[in-house]
Amino acid sequence: LGRSNVAEILRLGIRQGLFRDDLNVDSVAMILQDMHLGGYMFNSLPDGDDAESLRVRITLGIDVVLNGLRVRDAETP
Repeated sequence: LGRSNVAEILRLGIRQGLFRDDLNVDSVAMILQDMHLGGYMFNSLPDGDDAESLRVRITLGIDVVLNGLRVRDAETP
């Protein structure tokens, strides 16, 4: 169910022109879900971290996955 939700969001993003149209949607959905679950289940919080710092890390992780690390051209949407 989770993977199908991710796949539908990818398809919507492709239709809206936000994501590349050459993505293998099902494979990308599986990779994103694996990354999310792996990070959630196997990445223990350092001592002193709280729910807010975990929220910040998850938000930054999603941003890196969706937007990458590279600076975009002014011409790139």
